[in-house]
Amino acid sequence: VQLSVVTETLKRKATERDAIQQVINEEFTADKDYLRLIAEMEEKGQTLDANKKRLEEFRAEAKRKLKPYQDEELFMYLVGKKFNAQEYRASAPVRMWDRSVAKKVNFQENIENYTFLLTMPKSMQTVLDERQAVYYALAEKAEKVRKHVEDKHGLTEVLESGEKLA
Repeated sequence: VQLSVVTETLKRKATERDAIQQVINEEFTADKDYLRLIAEMEEKGQTLDANKKRLEEFRAEAKRKLKPYQDEELFMYLVGKKFNAQEYRASAPVRMWDRSVAKKVNFQENIENYTFLLTMPKSMQTVLDERQAVYYALAEKAEKVRKHVEDKHGLTEVLESGEKLA
C-alpha cells in the first residue's frame, strides 16, 4: 500500500473522528444529568484531595506529638499495664503505687490525648476510604456513560480503525 494512500486514509479518519467528537461534545453539553455527575465527581475529587492532605498533615502532627508521651517511661508503664482499663489487674500495693504514678504523670488527661493521637489517623483514613469509594463509583459511572455515547456515535470504531492504519 502506498504511503500517500495510507496518509489520505488517516486524514479522512482524523476528520471523521473530529466530527464525531464534536457531536459527542454537544451531546454531553446538553446532558444535564451527565454535567451534574461530572460536577459532583469533580467536587468529590477536590474534597478527597483536601482530605488526603489533611490526613498526611495530621499523621505528621500526631507522630510529633506522640513522641513526648512515648518517651515518658512512667506514663508508658501505665499504658502497658492498661491502667484504668477493664483489663487492668494488680495487687493492692501495686494498684496503690500505680495510682500514685498516675497522679504524678497526669495519666487521665494524658491518656485521652495519647489515645486521640493514636486513633484519629485511623478514623480519618476510614472516612477517606469511604469518600474515595464514592468518588470511584462516580468516576466509573461517568466512564460508562462516556463509553456508551462514544460507542453509540462510532468513535471507538473510528479510533480502532485509525490505529490499525498507523
